[in-house]
Amino acid sequence: MAGYSGISMSNNAVKAYSEGKVPLSKITRKKLNQHGITISVDMFKYLCKIGVFEPCEWHHTSMDYNMTNFYDLEQAAKKLPKLDLDRWSKDYKAQKKATKHKEKDNIINYAYVSYDVPSGLGKKRRYYTREDYAVILNGWAYLVSGSKKNINGKRFWIKKQFTDRPEQVPESLAAEVSAKIK
Repeated sequence: MAGYSGISMSNNAVKAYSEGKVPLSKITRKKLNQHGITISVDMFKYLCKIGVFEPCEWHHTSMDYNMTNFYDLEQAAKKLPKLDLDRWSKDYKAQKKATKHKEKDNIINYAYVSYDVPSGLGKKRRYYTREDYAVILNGWAYLVSGSKKNINGKRFWIKKQFTDRPEQVPESLAAEVSAKIK
């Protein structure tokens, strides 16, 4: 590794930025326009997430040394005219509609989950993995242990899903979560 620039990113990540490569979180309308990319930012990010545009490299970022994918917008601009944008646009809209519909469905699911819990601060921070049963509703996992976790969180995994309530999930928790349905 080429070292760290402060606590925010590696020197290699700084170099990637200077070469015009960026992580998904830094892709903006202005950056896309600079490269002649006219599709929406959301559509571009969707194409990255499903692998149409692959990351060109990854670098460590933050004090936790996260691995962050970087994308070359110049390469993406060259690849864009070769894509069947009508097809990808339909897929994107269908996926977006399904996500919106799913959020409104208020369907309760049950799961066995795994999540990381931090211990310590800064460079000495370590993560310990915990496992628990949970009731899932609208993107949140209500854990048997009493806490609540975002299921889209970076350090959260659904290991197994159940359609019926497992015996490890108390009826009282299922009823409490059911009461949250509007």
